[in-house]
Amino acid sequence: MAPLIQALQFAGLDLSKATVGDMTLEEMLEKLANIAEAWETTPDGHLLLILDLPESDPGVKGALWNNGGTLYISQGPAS
Repeated sequence: MAPLIQALQFAGLDLSKATVGDMTLEEMLEKLANIAEAWETTPDGHLLLILDLPESDPGVKGALWNNGGTLYISQGPAS
């Protein structure tokens, strides 16, 4: 993840001031890198993340999960 952060900083982006919720962008990128099984870029520069997603609805609103190869977004706890 460090090369990505360095590239963004080189491009003039001050990651210490950019925020996502209550985290800086740098903290969010580090957290994302820590949960990613693998990450790389495609030849045309798109970032690919391979995540170990749960295979059943986690019951957390907005969480991603894998249902037999189909990506779902959880609606949250069942009522």
